[in-house]
Amino acid sequence: ERFLRESRLLVEFDHPNLVKGISFGANGPFHWLAMEFLDGESIQDTLDRENRLSEARALEVILEASQALEYLQSRVILHRDIKPGNIVALKDGSIKVCDLGFAQSIGDDATEGETTSGTAQYMSPEQAMELTLDPRSDLFSLGTLLFHLVTGQLPFTGSNPSIILRNIIEGNRPGVIELASDVSGLLADLIEQLLQIEPMDRPDSARDVAAPLARCSEDAGIDPSSEPWSLHSWLIEPNGYED
Repeated sequence: ERFLRESRLLVEFDHPNLVKGISFGANGPFHWLAMEFLDGESIQDTLDRENRLSEARALEVILEASQALEYLQSRVILHRDIKPGNIVALKDGSIKVCDLGFAQSIGDDATEGETTSGTAQYMSPEQAMELTLDPRSDLFSLGTLLFHLVTGQLPFTGSNPSIILRNIIEGNRPGVIELASDVSGLLADLIEQLLQIEPMDRPDSARDVAAPLARCSEDAGIDPSSEPWSLHSWLIEPNGYED
């Protein structure tokens, strides 16, 4: 049922930063989903190779990922599993958010057996406590991703999932600047806002994250619309981009 739910959403939805489903169906006991081919690599693969991203690249990834979340929220859908493995950087420089297997309608209770669906390290406190979720839950996960991208470390860690979830609920984590002193103050402040324990202390929606992200880019001297700053330029010539 979860597979069919994801298939329907991917075929119905259409956004440049969201992987597109082409068709789905069944062949006897087997169900299938055909999706667009993504010529690139997941952000998790990038982190595994490089440990962390420059502030410029991290901002590009998060800006486009947040646009996908804004689209989902406009369709009253929560992703519930934002993490590096579910975000792909294509060779043309665009970002695709993937995997709607845990998606649900905003305001709905989780399907039976899925109360804590998602990846423990990227869950929001309310997700960890099995409470009703709203768009601010995905924003917490987005903040966790941004923290990971610019520091090379996860904000919430532990020897097992239970300890990780407790640390998320209690907010036990280091500050961004403690781990990466080269991160700009504006970006560190935005991450802190996204990682607030109480949902009411975070931005209300992905749309509200766009302006702070733009200020961070401006502060860093980055023009996301300029080809030299695009992920496409980095993929063509990584060393020149970093220089």
